[in-house]
Amino acid sequence: MHNVTRVTWIVAGLIGGAAGRADAIANFQPSDLVDMPTARVLPHRVPVVTTFMTTYASAARLHTKGSQTFTVGVFDWAEAGLFVESEQKIAGAIKLRVSDEGRYLPAIAVGVQNIGGDDQISEYGSDFFYSSGQANSFYVVGSKRLTWLPELDVTLHLGVGSGRFRGVTTASNDVQGVFAGLEFWVTDYLRFMFEEDGADGNIGATFRVNDSFSAHLALAEFESAFNYKRSPASVDPKVHPKVSFGMNYAFDLLRPPLSRKQAKIKQIRSQQRENAVLEAELERLRARRQDAEERIAAYKAALAKAPPIDRADQGDQ
Repeated sequence: MHNVTRVTWIVAGLIGGAAGRADAIANFQPSDLVDMPTARVLPHRVPVVTTFMTTYASAARLHTKGSQTFTVGVFDWAEAGLFVESEQKIAGAIKLRVSDEGRYLPAIAVGVQNIGGDDQISEYGSDFFYSSGQANSFYVVGSKRLTWLPELDVTLHLGVGSGRFRGVTTASNDVQGVFAGLEFWVTDYLRFMFEEDGADGNIGATFRVNDSFSAHLALAEFESAFNYKRSPASVDPKVHPKVSFGMNYAFDLLRPPLSRKQAKIKQIRSQQRENAVLEAELERLRARRQDAEERIAAYKAALAKAPPIDRADQGDQ
C-alpha cells in the first residue's frame, strides 16, 4: 500500500510538479536558491505559494513580467507543484530526495523541471527562441553544510542538469550543465545567495519575516551587464540583466501560521522545556552525589568504630 501511495504522488508530481521554467530569472522557491535547485525539499503537507516580478530594460523601455508558483512537500522526501506564467502558460517539475545529509556526505536529490513547458520558445514570448530544448530538464544535485565553519551557517550546492541548465546565449556562462551555489545565513532572518545556475550567474537575498512569510530580492543574469557585445537597444530579453522581487507564503495544512512574535514565543517555550529537562537531570545527579557522599561518610564512621587490628596476632597467624 505504501508503494502504491508513493507511485501515486510521483505521477501527480509529473503532471504538475514544483516550479520549473526555461528562462533564468529568479523564482525564489523556498527549498532552492535564486534559480537553481538544491537537495532540500519542503516538509510533509506544507504548501508554499510564491509570486514574483522581474524587470529589465531594453530598447529604452522597461519591461515587467510576473509569475506565480504553487509547491507542496510530500512525505518529507519529495515536493511537487505548478508554475503559472503571466501568459497563462503552465509548467511543472518534481524533486525527490534520495539521501539525507550526513556528517561527511551531502544530501542528494534528483528532479525534472519545465514539465509540459515550451521546449524552444522563451517564456517572454514566441518571438524569442532557444537554440536548445528547455522542456523536461533533468538534474541531480547535492547539498552540504560546511560544518568545518562552525561559527557560520554556510551551505554549498553542486549539481548537473540538462535543458534549461545549459547556456543559450553568448552572454551566458555555458559550463555544460554544471550548476553550483552558495548560501549564507547572516542571521535567523537574513540569507544571501550566490549561484551559477548552469546558464547564468545570479545573486540574491532572502528576508524571513516569520515561519510563514519571506521576501526576496535578486539580480539575475548579471553577467550580461559585462558582455561588451551586448547591445542595450536589443529587444531580446535573454541578453539583459534582470532585477527580481518575490514573496512566498508557507503554511501547514494542519497548523495555523505563526506570527513573528508567536514564533519567538514558541522558540522560548521550547528552550524552557529543554532547560527543564536539563535541570531535572542535574537534580538527579546532585541526589546521586549526595547519596554517594552519605554512603562514604557512613563507611568512614563504621571504620572509625571498628576495633584496631592487632598486628602481632596477624604475625602469629
